Amino acid sequence: MRTLFICTLLSILSFAFFYSCQRGISPLPNSVSDGSLLKDNNGNCAPVSVSGAFIIGEQLNDSNYLEVSVNIISPARMK
Repeated sequence: MRTLFICTLLSILSFAFFYSCQRGISPLPNSVSDGSLLKDNNGNCAPVSVSGAFIIGEQLNDSNYLEVSVNIISPARMK
């Protein structure tokens, strides 16, 4: 039961991470960036820090966020 809860929570957090902060389409030059999540020597993703309570059906606020380490290969300008 605990494993199911953890898997469900991780699935929800992954969905929120990839779809909640999408960037708008911009006509600016160099508007496409490239990068990846940092990984250790074994190819595992670096730890992710989760702050706040992510509860289905409840509004998120400024205390709900994820901190991840990324490797930016080519930055882009944003509006």
